[in-house]
Amino acid sequence: MSRLPRAQEYLKTGFAAEAAAAARYRAYAQAAEQAGRPRLAAAWLDLAAEKDRLAIVQLEAAGKVLASNVAQQTQASQA
Repeated sequence: MSRLPRAQEYLKTGFAAEAAAAARYRAYAQAAEQAGRPRLAAAWLDLAAEKDRLAIVQLEAAGKVLASNVAQQTQASQA
């Protein structure tokens, strides 16, 4: 059995974790802004943007794993 579906699930889990972290960091940024700490808020927003970038990378990778798995299944069924 191929490990590709498991890899895809790991990537989807990673995507969800990164997206949740980004949302948390935006909330921290809002709290920092309200507390009069604009530089701290900017730092939290920078971290959130990086988490967004990582989430996108993982989602794209999950799509590639899925495409690879579909191609393998198609080849196996034609053999």
